[in-house]
Amino acid sequence: TGCTSTQRTPRRNFYFYLLVFFLPFPGFTQGVSTCAFDEYVESTFNSNASNQLEKQYRAFLFSEETKLANYTLPVVFHIIHNNGTENISDAQVLQGLAWLNASFANEAPYGPDAGANTEIEFCLANTDPDGNPSMGINRIVSPLTTFDKDTEDLAVKNLSRWDPTQYINIWVVKDIQGSVTGNNTAGYATLPGSHGGATDGIIVRVLAVGASPLENIVLSHEMGHYLGLYHTFQDGCLNNDCSANGDRVCDTPPDQTNVSVPCNTTTNSCNTDTDSGFSSDQNDHNFNFMDYGSASCITQFTQGQANRMDFFILNPRFSLVNSLGCNAPCPDPVDIN
Repeated sequence: TGCTSTQRTPRRNFYFYLLVFFLPFPGFTQGVSTCAFDEYVESTFNSNASNQLEKQYRAFLFSEETKLANYTLPVVFHIIHNNGTENISDAQVLQGLAWLNASFANEAPYGPDAGANTEIEFCLANTDPDGNPSMGINRIVSPLTTFDKDTEDLAVKNLSRWDPTQYINIWVVKDIQGSVTGNNTAGYATLPGSHGGATDGIIVRVLAVGASPLENIVLSHEMGHYLGLYHTFQDGCLNNDCSANGDRVCDTPPDQTNVSVPCNTTTNSCNTDTDSGFSSDQNDHNFNFMDYGSASCITQFTQGQANRMDFFILNPRFSLVNSLGCNAPCPDPVDIN
């Protein structure tokens, strides 16, 4: 006998476009000093292809379609190291994955009393692209463990890449530098429009994987971007249509500040909340994984954010649903000869 998989077909045909967004940001604890995301979106987002996908997302929100099931998506961690402390242990990677899953499931150590269970899980790949057994942890010795994201992003990813249509590639490095953010970047990711491309995936500094629940929020934040989420403060206070303005999520209120504030402090940077959806003016979501609040305050995704990620999994990133990466290797493979 041989091993087969059940293929599921998306319910619509969608445009797959190659438009890569980089999302560098510093650690949450100290707040934000510089970020290249806004200027990049300003120059590239209004393309016909990206607008088309956003239109399809809005149609999805108002349709009666439901998700296929809970999703388990395969990830591979490429540990880029130069024989230093950045070569973290398997145990630390496993801990980082556990905290990532807890954040998406709305479980401790994050916010079990509020927020949404996204019903999205991540597994360490059990099978590599050649069908061989794997732990989903790949170690590469290279001085590019410290690199310039503006000039060496592709070089880092070329060190080791598993098929980005079948695996979520996460590159873990010692330090990320750049002309805009200096060495104050904790991580960045590509949005779903880059699915399957050479740069597709997530890069994070080593502390973002298993060092502590607070540091691990960086990985949760970048995975949110990878699955189609914007910052809560995207595009400021404009809120004529919550599915098209701001972060394109209707249960996160308009927000125009990325300043980190203490957990016992509330901010309300916009008064346009009632223009679309909200019955009254709302405080900013400083506790959201896609905000730049203090790390100790960040605890949750919203149901609207879960729905948006659901759309992008069902459509541009659908090949991850059919990936065999989470499965054990075939014990009795077919010899095609």
